[in-house]
This record gives sequence, C-alpha cells and structure tokens, in this order.
Amino acid sequence: MGFRHASLLLLAATLALPALPGEKAQRVEEAYPGLVPGSLACAVMAELPEGVLLKSGAIQVTAKELADELDKAPEMLRAELKKNAPVVLEQMATGRLLLEAARKSAAEKKVDVSKKSDADLIEDYFGSVAGEVRLAEGEAKEFYDKNGAICGDTPFEKMKEELEAYVLQQKKEAVVQAHIRTLGRRMDIAVSAAWLKEQAPLVRDNPVDKARFGGKPTLVDFGAAGCCGPDKMQPVIEAVGEKYKGKLAVLYVEAKTSPILAARCGVNSIPTQIIFDKDGKEIFRHDGLMSEKEIVEQLRAVGVR
Repeated sequence: MGFRHASLLLLAATLALPALPGEKAQRVEEAYPGLVPGSLACAVMAELPEGVLLKSGAIQVTAKELADELDKAPEMLRAELKKNAPVVLEQMATGRLLLEAARKSAAEKKVDVSKKSDADLIEDYFGSVAGEVRLAEGEAKEFYDKNGAICGDTPFEKMKEELEAYVLQQKKEAVVQAHIRTLGRRMDIAVSAAWLKEQAPLVRDNPVDKARFGGKPTLVDFGAAGCCGPDKMQPVIEAVGEKYKGKLAVLYVEAKTSPILAARCGVNSIPTQIIFDKDGKEIFRHDGLMSEKEIVEQLRAVGVR
C-alpha cells in the first residue's frame, strides 16, 4: 500500500515538556490555526534551549539543520520555502521520527525486521494504521455521479473496479492523515514558541490566509488552468462569489504555481474546494467538481445566506 504523505510521528517521548513561564502550554494549532498541515499541528509550544527548534524524546531538530536543509532546496523554491520554514521543519521531524515509530511498533508485535528496509518498515506501519478501512456500498458510484466530467462518458460498470480501488485508497490516506495530524495529542512533541512567533507572520503572508483571517467566511478553490475538470469549476466559483458578494471571501488558487501553499493546505488533488468560517477554521472540504447548488447548500449549513 503506498501513501503520498510518508510522514508520521509516533515515538513516545520520555521527557516532560516545559510550558512557557507563567503560561499554559498551547498547541501549535490553537495558537496558529492552519500554520502547519500535519504532525506538528498538535505539538506543544515550549521554551527550548537556544538553537533547538523541535524536541521529542531524544530526537531534536536545530536551527542550523533547518538552515542547511533550506539551502539545499532548488533556487526557484528556496525563497518560498524560507517563508514556510515551519512546514519544512515538520517534514524534517516526521521523517526522522517515523522510522523509530515503525521500529517500536514492530518490536511490540514481535516482528522480525532484520531483513526489512527502512521504507518497508514505514510502509508496514501505515498499513496497520489504515488496515481496517473498508469501502462502503455505493461509495464508488457516488464518486462517479459527482465527478462526471472527470469520468467522462464511460459507463460506471466499466470503471467500477478502478473507481473502487481509487476511492478506497483515498479513504485510507484520509485515515492516515488524520492519525498524523493528531499524533501530538498522544505523544510529547515540543516546538520553540519564540521561533514560531517569528515565523507565523511570514507563513501567513499569502492570499488564502489573508482571506480566511479577514473576518468573513471564505471559499477557496484550488485548481489548474488548462485541466478539464478544474476549468469547469471556475465559472461556478465566480457565480458563487457574485451571489455572496460582501458576505463571503472567494478565492481561486492556481495549484501549479503555488505548490507550497497547496501542500500546506493539504491539497492532494484538483480541483479542491475548502470553506473556512469567519474565524479562519476549516469547516468543509471537497475533492472534485461541485455544482453551485452544492456549494450553496454547504454555505447555508454554516450560516452564509
């Protein structure tokens, strides 16, 4: 089983994490909603030794290591990655911790790992996380009905097996991602609070964050110009924007030219629509095509009329 997001944090830390003096320890997601997309969302912000950005048990990531990693990035992406340093830190940390997590899981199950590669160990762990996921009756047909433009004129029965495999894989990946995102509630991960305070304004200097934290509900459509499915969403998004002018912030984001922003928003396919409430909290997400009627129904459900 293969997953696009091979990052997972599951190593129980042995050290208690210090809260900031005089303050209750906050989780990253509580202080900075949407700042990071994965395993650091539920990490605790703490006062760490100078030069240390992240610590979990015996594993840590330093400012120098992060700087070195950023310097390795392609020149065309380097500036944007530096603006999104917490996301890079997250990827560095999960990559290191995942292998230990997989080894610990295998040891608990008394699995012989002597002939397994690191990649195999990680893959086995992802498999155990999503092992119970099953496809419900009618889910593939529902996907087919909602994504007619993508499926084309091919009858459902001719695509049934392929669609069932695709939808099941999507469900498994969703379970894995949910597991990753909440790992900080099951283990101790500390991120430098002072460093995050410096980085947050840089990360949020983009159209999506400016809109979602602008005091109004926000609808964002991630697409790609020139692609049949995403192109069909643009007039729908424009119509919704006109209908709710002054009540709803509506954005279109070209995923191909904003790959880091798309990744930070957890966009795995296009088109993807995301609705945020007036406080910037994500309340709805959909992959694929949506009609104006379907979007309006979702907006009404959250009080946008």
